[in-house]
Amino acid sequence: MRSFPNILRWLGWLALAIYFALAAAILILRYAILPNIDTWRPAIEQQISRAMGGAVSLSRLQANWKGLNPSLDITGLRIHDKNNTLVLDLPRVNAELNWLPLLQGELRFSNLQAQGLELDLRRDAQRNIWLLGHEIDLLDTSSNDTSLPPILQWLLGQKSLVLTNATVRWRDELRSAPTLVLDDVLIQFQGDGQTYQARVRAGAQPLVSAAEFLAELRFEQDVTTQTTPERAQALPAWTFQAFVDIQNASPDAWAPWVDMPTGLQSANVSSRAWLEAKKDVSPVLTLDAALTDSVWHDAQNGRVAVNKAQLYVQGDMPFSNSGTLHDEATQAAFALQLQDTAVSMPTVFNEPLTFDSLQLGGTLKLLQGTLQALNVDSARVVNTDMDVSLTGTWQASPLHTLGLIDTKGQFARASLNAIYRYLPLEVDADARDWMSQGLVQGQLLNAGFVLEGDLAAFPFGEAPEKGHFYVGGPFDNAIIDYAPSTANNLGWPRLESLSGLASLTGVDLRVQANTGRVTPGEGPAIALSRVLARIPNIEENAVLSVQGDSSAPATGYLALNANSPLGGLLDNALDAASAEGSWRVPLWLNVPLYDTDATTVSGAVVFDGGTFQLDSFMPVLSGVNGQLDFSDTGIRSGGIKATALGGALTISGGLGGNNKNLVVQGQADSQSISRFAGLGSEVGFEGRAVYRLVVERSPEGRYNIDLSSDLKGMRVDLPSPLGKFADEAKALSAQWQPLGQGRAQLRVRLGDNLTMDMRRDPAIKGAYFNRGAIALSQPLVVPDSGLNIDARYPSLDLDAWMALIGSSTSDTEKAPGLLPSLNQIRIQSERLRVQDVDLDKATLTLAPLRQPNGWRVDISSSQTAGTLWWREGVLGQPASLEGKFARLALGNPQASATKTEIEPPSESRLEGFKIPSIELTVNDLVVYGKNVGEVVLNGSAPGEGRTLSIDQLEVKNVGATLSGKGEWRLDGASRGLSLNASLAIRDLGQFLDRVGLERAVSGGSGYVEGTVVWNNLPWRFQKSDLQGQLNVKLEKGRLSSVNSRSARVLELLSLQSLQRILSFDANPEGAFAQGFPFDLLEGSVQIQSGVMSTNNFRVNSPVGTISLGGDVNIVNETLDMQAMVVPNLDMSGASIAAGIINPIVGVGAFLTQWLLKAPISKAMTVHYDVSGTWADPQLRELK
Repeated sequence: MRSFPNILRWLGWLALAIYFALAAAILILRYAILPNIDTWRPAIEQQISRAMGGAVSLSRLQANWKGLNPSLDITGLRIHDKNNTLVLDLPRVNAELNWLPLLQGELRFSNLQAQGLELDLRRDAQRNIWLLGHEIDLLDTSSNDTSLPPILQWLLGQKSLVLTNATVRWRDELRSAPTLVLDDVLIQFQGDGQTYQARVRAGAQPLVSAAEFLAELRFEQDVTTQTTPERAQALPAWTFQAFVDIQNASPDAWAPWVDMPTGLQSANVSSRAWLEAKKDVSPVLTLDAALTDSVWHDAQNGRVAVNKAQLYVQGDMPFSNSGTLHDEATQAAFALQLQDTAVSMPTVFNEPLTFDSLQLGGTLKLLQGTLQALNVDSARVVNTDMDVSLTGTWQASPLHTLGLIDTKGQFARASLNAIYRYLPLEVDADARDWMSQGLVQGQLLNAGFVLEGDLAAFPFGEAPEKGHFYVGGPFDNAIIDYAPSTANNLGWPRLESLSGLASLTGVDLRVQANTGRVTPGEGPAIALSRVLARIPNIEENAVLSVQGDSSAPATGYLALNANSPLGGLLDNALDAASAEGSWRVPLWLNVPLYDTDATTVSGAVVFDGGTFQLDSFMPVLSGVNGQLDFSDTGIRSGGIKATALGGALTISGGLGGNNKNLVVQGQADSQSISRFAGLGSEVGFEGRAVYRLVVERSPEGRYNIDLSSDLKGMRVDLPSPLGKFADEAKALSAQWQPLGQGRAQLRVRLGDNLTMDMRRDPAIKGAYFNRGAIALSQPLVVPDSGLNIDARYPSLDLDAWMALIGSSTSDTEKAPGLLPSLNQIRIQSERLRVQDVDLDKATLTLAPLRQPNGWRVDISSSQTAGTLWWREGVLGQPASLEGKFARLALGNPQASATKTEIEPPSESRLEGFKIPSIELTVNDLVVYGKNVGEVVLNGSAPGEGRTLSIDQLEVKNVGATLSGKGEWRLDGASRGLSLNASLAIRDLGQFLDRVGLERAVSGGSGYVEGTVVWNNLPWRFQKSDLQGQLNVKLEKGRLSSVNSRSARVLELLSLQSLQRILSFDANPEGAFAQGFPFDLLEGSVQIQSGVMSTNNFRVNSPVGTISLGGDVNIVNETLDMQAMVVPNLDMSGASIAAGIINPIVGVGAFLTQWLLKAPISKAMTVHYDVSGTWADPQLRELK
């Protein structure tokens, strides 16, 4: 027990000795060694050199002691490798000594700081990294351990290392890149031999705005124990964590030193990365990168530009810690977001593609750096064309160059008019062009999407067994311009407002619509149903088929015919058609997109009542029922029935293809034919007739039409030679024959002698027919232009034809512009009736005048020969009528005795009539068989042509000459004819013989002059409209007969007076047998409203004197006058009887007021009251 206190005592003294020794050592170190530390520099250099494994030199060494640990300020620290190559040059170092390692014989610092470090890193051509003069072989896989250079082990053994304002230089001999220099670099290390933390931060650099690196390295053992060569064989197990943050880096600027993604031309990259690694275990990387203004370009594959991109990746890296690639596959999760992306791949897509947003997330599998599989958990692509979400997988395969894919998704929306953009160039160019123009509008909604199989065979048209591609779903408000117009071809109207289903299965494109419409031009819309548009193969020789049902007013389909190729396919047969009612038309179209001229069409028109007219000059079909099948090769009737021209008809057969002809059989009634032909009621048609119409298609594709009928059962009440009885058969035939290029010929034959030939050429503007001819019993000769009419017939009543034409004028004007302009009308007849005159051996020719426009009429016959010229007014001048006749006959001689009234023209016919100026010369005028003589009439029509000023009227013959002037008015209160005329009579007997009063008077001369006004002429021919005044003076003549009605009054007066003074034996009537001589016949007559009045009319003769006064009504032919008879007692009975003969011949009942003086006494004078009618005058003697 005693020894124990001694031991304690001894230990105490030992401890005290150690304490004082240490205190003495510290005092010596602090006050003797440290102030003179620079003198110990060689020894210190040797110690550091042994620790570093290379020569170390110090330019200057200073020390101070503040606190527990002394610190050293080192200037000019240089470290060389074993080859005496300078590997580290530190201008200034501050180190705080760590006592504990120093007691263990190791130089360690608790804090090591350095400024101005210049660190060189190099990679040689063998991929070895050289650092501080030591080689690090990253490709050496012979050992699982990686040895560190002694200098690095020593640096790792420092507790804290701070390098400020450092410069790092990287030289890559493998890439032959220029030296990369990073300035103002901060490097921090902290470690305790087992756990190390590092931080590297670079400030603003030309290649990056900011970069920071944080790392932690943790060893299972203290690596500082391996600083000796014997122990520095291998590193213990370790774990490593690192974080990198890079802001605004430019990848293309880093390209000389870092492998960038292929084709990346420009971008701005900000990224953060986390790396976790363990010894002998593949590192795990987590990357979060953001790219802006990125552009990838590849000369063969195209260009991708991304405005903003965000990439997240987490997974095992495909290489080991030594940098060698693994033989086993690695897997990583990823998420990618792209905004405002533009993809241009000219070898794949025809147009650049743009995307507003692209989101992609899933996992990927790599094998030796090559993508082996891609699993997409979710993906979404959004742009103006689509919004699609999908999931699926892709897997590389050595047997499939592009790999195998299996994806499914859904389009929330997709624009039909954008489908063509996303079709690869392998799809047929014609199909892509059609979709770019044909799919105008429409949205797919909630459409499914499937893509599975070998991508190299996409879209699996040629190898459907290698995969399946489908996209389809409902769509709304679509517009399909399935056959648009081109510069040379008219297109089909667009399908609009379509709703239904659209799908693309492999190469089979289908659009099915339940509803829709077509709007052809200005016509009404055509409603569509059950529409299917399909391209069975969009990859090669694409052919579009369109089929569906439609219904609309008939005018809509006629507009479709005019505004689509349908008109051409039907040979423009419906171009001039019109229709009413509703039609239903199922239609099929087949359009080879590589040759649209080879388009074929088929369909049918289903009629359900309504009307149809093929052309404006053709009959209207009403109540049309049945079906008309049509195609690009022809048409065929499916039992069409209708009514036309008042009778039922049926249509059978067809045209084109295997059809021979189209046959129309029916009946027509007379009234309907009259209305259709625009004939008035004066044209008498009565009854019904059967007809047959055959339409044939020629090998040239033209339609020939043949109409035939025997007209039996129909009475035709027309002037000869067209009239016929109902039970009489008269063959009618008409042929319509197209001649090519729109030209056509119409030939008509009626009976044996009437023919017509009309020609049409649409290139010549004007009437529908540009030239033609009509012939009656004459050869048919068609002129080069215009219309010729040539007729020869034994007897023709031209008046009847003119009355018929005149009564039908308003109706025929319904079809203007049908016939060509008239060249010539020639009529030849043995007996021709014109203007109520029968002309023998007559030839009448009518031809137009060109400058100015007008007509020339030539007539030659036994009775009339001459020419008339009618010229239209120009430049404000009135029209003119000029006539020159060698002979002219007016009126029928046989009708002159009975014809008492002339039918006046209607008000409407004269309403717009303008009187022409007139120049008429007739050498020999015959009126109603009476030879009037030579006639000259000249008149002008100034102003608006409603008044004719008669400047000259002259009639000459052997008996008298009539001269006069006047006016004929068509407007105003005094409209009608007014004439101031004088008749100079040379031989009254001859004059009256010419005007039809043969042997009424012999001898005599004198005059008749005055004014005659006939109001309302020619609107009405009424005697009550006559006004005027006449002065009459005739001398030395003899009235040859006392039996005329006009002389009846004078006869009675004379006889009754003579019976008062003669004996009963006398025979007074015998006394007048030789006529009634007169010395003077004189007086004046006033005419007012058809009543002739006189108060001074007298007749002087050898028999006596007769004076007359009073009124004669020429309207109702009555007498109201008084007469005074003074016989001449010196006369013989014969002379008295002759004087009583009627003195008024050819003038009408002129009234006599009283007679001239007579040498008879008052007692012998007799007064009479004269009344009654002209046919039965009554005389009453006044006492």
